[in-house]
Amino acid sequence: MNVWILTSQFPPTVVGGIARYVANAADMFARAGHQVTVVTADQVDDEQVLPSGARLLRFAPRGRTFARDIPRDTTEQNPAFPYNLLAPPIALSYELAERVSAYVQRDGVLPDVIECQEYAALPYYLIQRRLVERHLLSDVPLVLHLHSPDFCITRANRQPRHRLPGYWVGRMERFCMLAAEGILSPSAFLAREVAGEMPQRADAIEIIPYPYPPLPASATTPQHGDLVFAGRLEPRKGVLELVEACDHLWSHGQDFRLTLVGDDTPFGPRGMSVGGWLRWRYRRRIESGLLTIHGAALAPEALWQRLRTSWAVIVPSVWENYPNVCIEAMALGKLVIASTSGGQAEMIGMDGDSGLLFSWEKPGDCAAAIEQALSLSVEQVQFIGARARARITALTSFESVLPQRLAHFERIIADRRPRRTFPSLMPETRTSPPSAVADIVPGLLSVVVPYYNLGAYLAETIASIAAASYRPLEVIVVDDGSDDPMSLAALEQESLRYSDLIRVVRCTRGGLARARNLGARTARGEFLAFVDADDLVDPSFFGRAIDVLQRYDNVSFVYSWVRFFGDAEGCWPAWNAEFPLLLAHNMLTAFVVVRRSDFLAWGQNDPALTEALEDYDAWISMLEHGCVGISLPDPLVQYRVRADSMYRSLSEAQMLEMYALIVERHRASYARYGAELFALQNENGLGWRWNHPATDPPDVLQQRQITALQQRLTRLERLLAIPIRMRRALRRVWNRSS
Repeated sequence: MNVWILTSQFPPTVVGGIARYVANAADMFARAGHQVTVVTADQVDDEQVLPSGARLLRFAPRGRTFARDIPRDTTEQNPAFPYNLLAPPIALSYELAERVSAYVQRDGVLPDVIECQEYAALPYYLIQRRLVERHLLSDVPLVLHLHSPDFCITRANRQPRHRLPGYWVGRMERFCMLAAEGILSPSAFLAREVAGEMPQRADAIEIIPYPYPPLPASATTPQHGDLVFAGRLEPRKGVLELVEACDHLWSHGQDFRLTLVGDDTPFGPRGMSVGGWLRWRYRRRIESGLLTIHGAALAPEALWQRLRTSWAVIVPSVWENYPNVCIEAMALGKLVIASTSGGQAEMIGMDGDSGLLFSWEKPGDCAAAIEQALSLSVEQVQFIGARARARITALTSFESVLPQRLAHFERIIADRRPRRTFPSLMPETRTSPPSAVADIVPGLLSVVVPYYNLGAYLAETIASIAAASYRPLEVIVVDDGSDDPMSLAALEQESLRYSDLIRVVRCTRGGLARARNLGARTARGEFLAFVDADDLVDPSFFGRAIDVLQRYDNVSFVYSWVRFFGDAEGCWPAWNAEFPLLLAHNMLTAFVVVRRSDFLAWGQNDPALTEALEDYDAWISMLEHGCVGISLPDPLVQYRVRADSMYRSLSEAQMLEMYALIVERHRASYARYGAELFALQNENGLGWRWNHPATDPPDVLQQRQITALQQRLTRLERLLAIPIRMRRALRRVWNRSS
């Protein structure tokens, strides 16, 4: 079997977590004679063959390499474009899709199956391209391997759950889970956690433990009272609760030592790192030698050596997947004390013969488990360790895991079927249009161009539409009461030049919304597209959009990323439309290709929105009726930025008035998603000020800049030894000015 594994981490750059799993899985498949290719982001671009025979393709992400010192709003001038437009994990997903496609095309041989982590939505853009393009990998099944979904660990780590772009990464992870052909989980705990968030895929999750090669059993006599925690110092690992439980035992005279080994991480609620908080709070325990905190992870061999001498290894997580350290400790024949909040409990087994389990839901249970471990004799500890070694070998050996993994791959490959429904995170509430639309010409695309005194740009716009590769095509120019002689002449000239393509519909001045609606009603096509009279489209845009509409029965409208030109340059990524984000912030422009029947039923623009946002209101209406909107992840349309345009001249008061009207029109939807909308705007500022969900909102950036300046001021005060009273006076002045 030809297996490709995609990952964001691989040894030796990263030694634990996902990296360790991928290294072991590649080793397992390759040693069994299968072709294995691992693709990973790293510091260099190279290709090598691993000792197992697996091939490793490493690439240095261009987004990391070039974007740092170049303005983010530039386009082709930035060698990192378009990755510079996106937050790092999302940019990595975009580039990975391109790299994998290029590698496969170069090889000339398709994989039988692709496996990828769900963490940080790494396969998002590969999945999206497979769905919306005639992609060379469209027929290759993709298996998603669950590790630590960001939307789960954000909550467990006590971090803001709705802060952009992290919130959007979580939504992208959910999309990957919905769209993948297969889902693997190493533990029942993780499968339940994901099923709780994604009940529609609960039955698709198959549980197979991580593979792990054998480790030599420890021949070292365990040192009584030497307890070790190994893992990142982060809240979800339970390290805060563990040290608190140990502090309680120390206060009651228990004699043991606790060593924490692992990299430090931020602790948002305290405004410092987890390690910093522990060092401050338990400084007396550190000074007395009872608590030791190592500030960095150890290499695997060094860690195993440290574990061999310990009395017990503690895995106290409050949320965990299938921790490598528990596998390693059990494989070394060590006594493990573990919480029940993760896959570590499944490794040990609920009978307790292969380790000691405790529940954080039972007050004092962790301390009781530690006391029980300390009461054991050396012989008892070694006996439990031997049972642990036998159990973990039976669960994770290559001989045990490989047949399960191959059988899963074979089922996914055999069950692969063409899709007629696009995987959407929106609830399935699709309703039929209230009445059939008469005079539809199947396959015909009607391009509606609202027109009011834009004669300077019309020729360029019509030429770009006429250059479209898609046919059959008609263009309906709705002259919304133009009174500029030059513009009237330009319209006459273009209608004569493209007499076989253009129909002109004239009306009295009624505004953009009425012009679009009139064009849609006048059209004859099965599909509609809207192009403003000063904008441009790529020749492939209409064809690519209609291909998606024809492939998926549930998709109603398709659009793409937007390139800005004219008085400003830039690029704006668009996304598959979904609530609640669309209710807070527009996710697309008016450049869409839409089923005409759906637009006439639910998407007609509201003339009451005279200033702006009439298209935004339409997309909300269509989603409310179960329509699905899909983004093509390339900039295929060009929006002309004009200093004198209606939108750019809007005041904040006008924008707020338009949003108030939209909320009134869609009150039920805003009520339904009210709590989540509050959290989104509470953590990110006003929604209409956001750029797009894959980058930091302006209000958040501004606050970070203020915080950075305040930190610099504090350092300067300390450097200059300014008296405390004077510092307070300076801060009052600073706070008033900022």
